[in-house]
Amino acid sequence: MEFLRVIVFDLLSSAPILVGVIALTGLLLQKESFDKVISGTKR
Repeated sequence: MEFLRVIVFDLLSSAPILVGVIALTGLLLQKESFDKVISGTKR
């Protein structure tokens, strides 16, 4: 339970990490290639 709390409150409260997670989710839902997912997420 502590692990979930760390993820929700510490990691997702950081704006750059939240934007990266959203970008990663969108690229995966669009079924983009692995290269595009990596390059689109690391910016």
